[in-house]
Amino acid sequence: MVMLLLVVGLLLVGGLRQQLDAAVRLGNDEHRYLRAFNQALSSLSWGASLDWPRHEGWQCRQFSRDGLTACLLMTGRADEDVVLRGEGQLPGEARSLRLYQRARMPGPADDVADVFAGAPGRVDNVPAADGALRMLAQGWLDFCPLREEGLCENDD
Repeated sequence: MVMLLLVVGLLLVGGLRQQLDAAVRLGNDEHRYLRAFNQALSSLSWGASLDWPRHEGWQCRQFSRDGLTACLLMTGRADEDVVLRGEGQLPGEARSLRLYQRARMPGPADDVADVFAGAPGRVDNVPAADGALRMLAQGWLDFCPLREEGLCENDD
């Protein structure tokens, strides 16, 4: 009888240890994902403040001290339409977590009244610094907004 109780007790303790190990792994995975997500958001924010030249294809910049990577692509739909990509590195993964933001390059046709009006399809209500990108309202995405297959995979 005592041996039976010992065996049942050991089985219960072993099962609880496995559940605890699984919960710790899940918590660690969540922590790594949230770090990569916040790094990607920081990369987007940093990239939005940079002056980007008008250039075909992806152009990327890195801020190595904080591990930030921001990339910009001129979409070609209009002279000012761009897609900004922020990347966050997932530890142990070859591919980074990517977030996207549709934006507009500053141009001579920018009208400050449009910026503050928040008109649908126009820029966000927050004016950008001189030379910085102007983020489109509701333009933040966690998937590639471009229809052309493979265009978002380009790492030029």
